[in-house]
Amino acid sequence: MAMPDRFVCEMFQIDTNRINARGSLSSMNVLERWNQNDVIQIDMCEVAQDEASRGNDQARTSKARDYINTQTMASTPGEQKILKRIEQILFPNGATATNEKNDVEIVFNAYKYGRILVTNDGA
Repeated sequence: MAMPDRFVCEMFQIDTNRINARGSLSSMNVLERWNQNDVIQIDMCEVAQDEASRGNDQARTSKARDYINTQTMASTPGEQKILKRIEQILFPNGATATNEKNDVEIVFNAYKYGRILVTNDGA
C-alpha cells in the first residue's frame, strides 16, 4: 500500500526506550515508515540520543544518531519554571538520579518544541 504524499503536521519525539534498533516494536515500525515517507516527523532530544548511544550496541547508536535532535537550552526564567514544574510532576520528591533528571529534560524538550512524546516508561 502506497503512503499518502502529504505531511499531516504531526511531530513526534521519541524517548530512549523507543529506538527500535531491531525493528521489533510494531507501533514504532509504523511511525518510522510514516517518518520516512514524510507523513510525520520524528526527532529525539539530545539527552535521549546520548542515553541511547551508551554501551556497545552499534545499531542502536547509529539509529539514534540518524534523528535530528533538539536541545534543552532552558535559559529563560519561564523555561526554568516549566522544567521545575515537570520535575515536581514526575518526581514529587525531586529528581536525584541522572536518569530521573534526563527524564525531566526529555519531557521538557517535547513540550518546548511542540512534539508528542513517545515513550514506554512505566509509572
